[in-house]
Order: sequence, then C-alpha cells, then structure tokens
Amino acid sequence: MGLRKNLQREKDQRIIVFIDDIDRLADDEISALFRAVKSVGDLPNVIYVLLYDRHKVAAALARDQKDNGDKFLEKIIQVPIKVPEPSESTIRTMVENGLAKLKKCDNRSIPSGRRAHAILNNCITPLISSPREVHLLLNKTNFYYASIGDEVEFYDLAGITGIKCFCPKLYS
Repeated sequence: MGLRKNLQREKDQRIIVFIDDIDRLADDEISALFRAVKSVGDLPNVIYVLLYDRHKVAAALARDQKDNGDKFLEKIIQVPIKVPEPSESTIRTMVENGLAKLKKCDNRSIPSGRRAHAILNNCITPLISSPREVHLLLNKTNFYYASIGDEVEFYDLAGITGIKCFCPKLYS
C-alpha cells in the first residue's frame, strides 16, 4: 500500500518534520530542499516546521531560481511565524551569564570589575548580534581557556576571542 494511503488511515496521529538551520545551506541546497518539501508537502497528517532566516533564504532562492525568492516562499509557507531578534540587552545578558558560568567552572582566580566590564562593553558585546554568536564565543573561549588558563587573564582571553571570531582581519 502507498505512503499516502497509510498516512490517511492514521487520522489520529500526525508526523511533524522539523528542519533547522536551512539558512546555513548553500544556495542550490536551499532550493533543492524547498523543492523537495513542496513536492511532498501535501502528504496527509504530515506537518513541516522549517526554521530559517527569511532574508537569507529568500536571497538564496532568488539567486538559484532566477526569480523572486519571497514570492517562492509565499507559495510554499502556509503559516509563517516570525521570531523576533533578541534585544542588545538580552544578548549582553547571555554573554555575561555565559562567561560567569565559565568562570565558576574553574577554581582559578579570575579578575573582574571595571576591567572585565570594559572588555565586555568594548570588545565583546558590540560584536555579537545573535544567540548563535554568543554560543560560538563561549565555546571558543572555554576551549582556549582550558588550554592556556593560568597563562592569561580570563576576560582578556574572552575579548581577544571575540575579536578573533568576529573581526578576523583585525585579529590578524
């Protein structure tokens, strides 16, 4: 028996397919994914949840399809839900809490106070605009600090790591 008929018989059960980070794919991969979802999108009792940055995906679709990417998305996406960008204060809080958590994981004496806040205000938070970037900074800072801990001050390392991650030309 075919997939469509099997899915139609299971009226009380739904299948939810989550596809995340679509905007991180290459343009041709984005187009292929959306064509595939469009071709099977009407399967009964199957719901697709697609997570992506609309501007990036629309631009990729426009380049690959030689068409208007926003109009293509409108044909496919039935219920778009826009998730608001986190505020600067939310990002700052995520950075501060993440670095504080890294500090607590270590018994070494770590400087804080004015110097730490100056580094946070001038070298780290102005460079970060998304939760993904916060996690990148924290993961890299944790990795470097685990490698060279006693040889460097924690917030100096976090500031340099921020510059290395988000301003590679300046770092070089």
